[in-house]
Formats: sequence, structure tokens, C-alpha cells
Amino acid sequence: MYPISEMRMGPLKSEEPSNWDSNLDCYCYRKLSAEEVDIKMQGRATEAILFASADLGIAPPAVVWLRPSAPVDAASALGRTAYNWADECHAEFARVRVRIPAGYTPWPEKLREVWILSEVSRFPALEFVAVHEVRHVWQKAKDISLFGDVCRAEGDAYPYSYGALRRYLMAKGHLTQELELEIATLRESACRAYAQAWPNGKFATLEN
Repeated sequence: MYPISEMRMGPLKSEEPSNWDSNLDCYCYRKLSAEEVDIKMQGRATEAILFASADLGIAPPAVVWLRPSAPVDAASALGRTAYNWADECHAEFARVRVRIPAGYTPWPEKLREVWILSEVSRFPALEFVAVHEVRHVWQKAKDISLFGDVCRAEGDAYPYSYGALRRYLMAKGHLTQELELEIATLRESACRAYAQAWPNGKFATLEN
């Protein structure tokens, strides 16, 4: 998931967080053990991932939980060399080119995972992130060029995820009028932000 407002320009220098490594132009994260993440959050994410995976006809990806890391800690594990994809494959730390607002799907083909920040706990934001990242896993398997094109990838993932979240909440018996309105409002906001970033882009779900 990319924060749409940052898709083109990236964060302002004054907004760079403590996990930003200015020497390597990367954001640093630590991969958490299961014992470090609330078990109810793990269960909620897993259920949403299972739903989206079945909906898309793919095997469920693994979940990796993240927390921002100090660059010096990541450097001690990953070294101080120039960034490469291997930085995402380390068992304990990761360095990535984009700020992760809530979730992320790693690039290396051997990593069939979705990454979620451990601070994303609100219902149904966590469920949305899980479904959104599963859509990116589906894109990655379907056509790597689609996954690598941020305009097309997010133009598909955002509308799919709002629709899938609504269907998931309905299936679980959790879809209230308030949540219906919240989902519709968020979708419209994302659509407007997307149109500003890519006036010629397509904000529409692709065929599975």
C-alpha cells in the first residue's frame, strides 16, 4: 500500500521519520516475532487474508509484522552497502525505498508475504490493509509488470480492497450502516487523491 499523497513526490524533508536512513535513501524496519504482536490482531489479519485469498483464487501469503527501526540497528544487521532487494529478505530487518504507511508487499519473487505495521490495530483498518496487500500479491503473481507500475497497481488495489472489505464484513455479520458510510467515504477520498496523482490513470478493479 502506497499513501497516495506521496506517490509522486515522496515525503517532505521535514517529515522524514526516525527510521529514515539518509545515507541509503531507505526506510528501516524490524520484523517482529509472533510473541511481539497481539494475538487478536494476528487472528483478525489472518481471517481477512484467508477471505481475500479465496476470493482471488490464490494460496494465502504469510504475514510479517513490522515496527520502524533505527537506521543504526538495521545497518548492524544489513551492513552499510548500497540498497538492493536482499535488504527485504533478511529475517530480522528490512530496508525499503518507500515509507510504509500501514502495509507493504515485498518485491523479491521468493518472498510470498504481506507486511503489516504492528501499530495498525483499528477495526476495520487492519482488515483493509490485509486485503489490500493480498491484492498486491495477486498482482505480483499475475503480471510482475502490473505490480511494478504503481499507477496501475494502486489504481486496481484500492477499489478492489474497499469492495472486498465490504463483502468480508458482510460475510462476518459486521457490516453496519456506519461502516458502509465510512468505506464509501474513504473510497471516494482515495479516488480523488488518485486522480490528482494520475489524471490519466484508471481507478478501477481489474478482472481476476
